[in-house]
Amino acid sequence: MKERNIKTIKKGENIGNGSEARLYQVPEGIYKEFTPNVNSAKRTGKKDKLYFLEQFTSLKKYYPHIYYLVISILKRQYNIHGYVMEDVIGYYLNEITLSYEEKITILKLIRLILAEFNQVGIYYHDLRIPNLKVTADNNIIFLDIDSITTPEHPNLDVIPSQLELYLVNGGQHGPNAQIAMFNKFTNTFLQEDYYQKRIILDKDGMVLMKNLINATPDSAFDHEYLYEHIKKI
Repeated sequence: MKERNIKTIKKGENIGNGSEARLYQVPEGIYKEFTPNVNSAKRTGKKDKLYFLEQFTSLKKYYPHIYYLVISILKRQYNIHGYVMEDVIGYYLNEITLSYEEKITILKLIRLILAEFNQVGIYYHDLRIPNLKVTADNNIIFLDIDSITTPEHPNLDVIPSQLELYLVNGGQHGPNAQIAMFNKFTNTFLQEDYYQKRIILDKDGMVLMKNLINATPDSAFDHEYLYEHIKKI
């Protein structure tokens, strides 16, 4: 992966802010600049995760191309400030009109992509609409890719609020936590109006939904996918 000195970065418009980074438009794409609260160990971990991802050519179509790391060297100290990535051309899932059947198709595609990541020990926990884009060729792009966990970095940099209670109540990191987030995402994604329309589930699905609402892990359902328990699609 290429590196570029921060002095050469010409930041444009600020287009987004998160707990760990600010996003800026730059000529090449988008510059993700880590905020001061991201300590040196986390920055190094994020760099290691990006290098780990680079090993797997088949996975690169599922996340923005990373052009280069942004670094500086002060007093012989190597500092990572962020990275510049591709500005993905596509739509967030709440920007397009999808039928119920199309949403189920997208959920199945997301699950297949996650399975490819999981085969090499990568888990993507922060499954939220702002972190996913669909492209013109119906591919799903996972944004915020430096927040993954890997065999070398199995802990989350920041625990998503929807996942925190699940873990506090005894949920496990890794595959179970990913499935829990996937199911929370499924529930939200399938509701046209979250407070007015509920998906119709079978008996096991209702138990799973109860556990999701209460953020209560249940070993009988930690491996279950909510959309598989819908009575009628």
